[in-house]
Amino acid sequence: MEVINESLEEGATVSLGDTIHYKKLSTEFSSPRLHAICSGATGEYVTLRKVTENGDNVTFPSESTVLGTAQNTAHANTVFIWYAIPLSQYGGK
Repeated sequence: MEVINESLEEGATVSLGDTIHYKKLSTEFSSPRLHAICSGATGEYVTLRKVTENGDNVTFPSESTVLGTAQNTAHANTVFIWYAIPLSQYGGK
């Protein structure tokens, strides 16, 4: 098993195993940080985020993995949803 402890930036890459046993998103100094435990074949993923508000209906690309949510401290009803897609499927924003 592999332990992941990385800051998340939109458009950056992260290595994840094909099975995620545990994942948690925390915030350090208003920067999101992924804590995860993975196993299996490792692949490169691009981290992205969606900005949503309370009650929004959201969709994600196929084969994406939702990593967690982070509160937008500037707007009470706004949430950032962080997710990852395989690098091979990333075509830009």
